[in-house]
Amino acid sequence: GAGPVPTEPPPGAMDQILPEDQPICDALQELFAERPIWLRKPLEAQLALRKLKDMASISILQKCLQTVSYLWSDGPWRTSYIRLGYDPRDPAHAEEASRLQVIDFRDRWFRKQTTYFEAIQEVRSGRAVDARNEEDFDVHFRAPPVNRSQLYQVLDIEDTVVKRILALAAHVDQCSPQDGWFEATVIPRIRDRMAVKAEILRRTKAAMAKAKALEDAPRRAAVANEAASSSTPLGAQRAEEEPSESRRAPRKRRRLSKKTSD
Repeated sequence: GAGPVPTEPPPGAMDQILPEDQPICDALQELFAERPIWLRKPLEAQLALRKLKDMASISILQKCLQTVSYLWSDGPWRTSYIRLGYDPRDPAHAEEASRLQVIDFRDRWFRKQTTYFEAIQEVRSGRAVDARNEEDFDVHFRAPPVNRSQLYQVLDIEDTVVKRILALAAHVDQCSPQDGWFEATVIPRIRDRMAVKAEILRRTKAAMAKAKALEDAPRRAAVANEAASSSTPLGAQRAEEEPSESRRAPRKRRRLSKKTSD
C-alpha cells in the first residue's frame, strides 16, 4: 500500500513472548539491525548458524517476528519481513532497499512434461536430477531451485553475472510498485541469467551423479558376485544333510548277510 508503515508491534504482541522465546527474539533484533529486510528462508538460515533453528518453531518464530518487523505482502519486497519503521519506498533507502528486493524465479525445468517412467529412467541414468530428492532450498542460488516458483533476494544471489548487473543498474527517481527502485529491464535480465545458471547447475549435478554411478558399478558387481558365490543352493544343502535311500541301502544288506551267515 501507499500508506505509512508500522512503527510498533501489534497490540499484545509483546505479551505473548515467553522466557524460552527470548533467545529467538534477541537474535531477530540483531539480524534486523544489520539488515532491514528478510525473506523467511534466509532468516532461518541465519538462525541455524546461531544454533537456534531447533528452538524456532513456526509459532515461536511468528510471535517473535511480530515484535521486530511487519510483513510486506506483494510487489518488489513480496512476502518479506521488514524492520518496524523502515519504509523501503523512501528515497533515502533506495540503495539499500533495492539490493533487498525479491525475485520470483520460475524455473523452466519444472515445465518439462515427462511420464513417470521416463522421469525415473532419466534420474537413474544421470540425465536428470529429481528435485524432490535435492537438499533444502539454497538461498544463495548455489543449487537449482526445488520448487516451480522460488523467491530470492537479489543481495543473496551468489553469481558474478548477477552481481555485475546489479553494479551497473541505475535507480529510478520514484519507487515502482512492480520494479521497485530498478529500471524495468533489470529484473528480467537477472531472471534470464538465473535461468541459464539453473540449467548449468542441473547439468553439472546430473553429470556428477552419472560419474558416481559409473564409479560405484564395479563395487556393486563385486558385492553381487561375492554374495552369489557364497550362497549354497537349497537343494544341494538338503542333499548334503540327508543321505539318499540308495546310499543307505548297501549298509542294511551287509548287516543282513552277516546275520544269515552266523
